[in-house]
Amino acid sequence: MQRNRKGAYSPRLECWRVVLACAIALAIVPIGATVAWAQSTMFFADVFSSDVLSELWYWEREDPAMWSLTANPGHLRIMTQEGTLWGDGTAPRNLLLTGISSSSDFQIDVRLIFQPLENFHEAGIAIYEDSSNYVLLGRAFCGHEIQGCVGNGVYVDHEYRGEMQDDPAPIPWQADEAYLRVQKQGTTYTFFVSDDGESWTQMGAVYGFPLVPTAVGLYAYSEFDIDSIPADFDYFRISPLH
Repeated sequence: MQRNRKGAYSPRLECWRVVLACAIALAIVPIGATVAWAQSTMFFADVFSSDVLSELWYWEREDPAMWSLTANPGHLRIMTQEGTLWGDGTAPRNLLLTGISSSSDFQIDVRLIFQPLENFHEAGIAIYEDSSNYVLLGRAFCGHEIQGCVGNGVYVDHEYRGEMQDDPAPIPWQADEAYLRVQKQGTTYTFFVSDDGESWTQMGAVYGFPLVPTAVGLYAYSEFDIDSIPADFDYFRISPLH
């Protein structure tokens, strides 16, 4: 969705700026250097307006029948299916990633349409080293009967060397729409959520987390074999923090 209100972020406009910058860069860099050039700037925006994914993305364990750029035009749809990064569970399918420099500081913004229905539907932002080392910020359902859970909400999960860490407290969230933001500065990760992309609530932060991320991206899965539901990503943006 393009937002044209004064002061609001317009991902489609920003994407065109990136396209223009890439076009200028292509005039002065060799063929095949485009991906490295885009990553070195630490700026990448995708509004999923094409029926073909940008070459800057790659899939881990792709299941092509379970994602689409046409089911909800202008969005990337990933259908949840059994899998999880947590513990020793089944490795998730359709983890969509783009490479980054592990030493970079950055901010990631995503608009997500997703309504988790039962334990454990999950979708959101992934900051990724491997399946045992990661940070997740996403919409999820985790029943009140489970300690530390708030039912339908926004959750942070992070794991290091296969061990789950103490996460910031989740917050309840009933709306289908959520704007998610993660900021990485050194070994500090700070998490935000918004219902309009303008006014943000800080969920907390993780300090001194020794992750060495090699990629960031998007995920949608369910820990168990339950009903598959759609996660529609309107845009993804990564930009540098100085």
